[in-house]
Amino acid sequence: MNYQLMVHGFLPISIAKESRLEYFEALESYAVDADLKPFVDFIVALEEQRLTSILEQLSNSSKIHNRSEHG
Repeated sequence: MNYQLMVHGFLPISIAKESRLEYFEALESYAVDADLKPFVDFIVALEEQRLTSILEQLSNSSKIHNRSEHG
């Protein structure tokens, strides 16, 4: 899955142990009902979390860099 995400310009994701039930339910929804929406929503939420985390890290890094330049 991560390979496919990266090939299409997305970040790789990790599924936390606490989220595995939701992940399996989303997969089951597709397998049983051919409903891909719960799976897509689940992956989109993880991508958003990952992007937010990276943006926060970049913002913090930039603040530290700016402080060090100004003494």
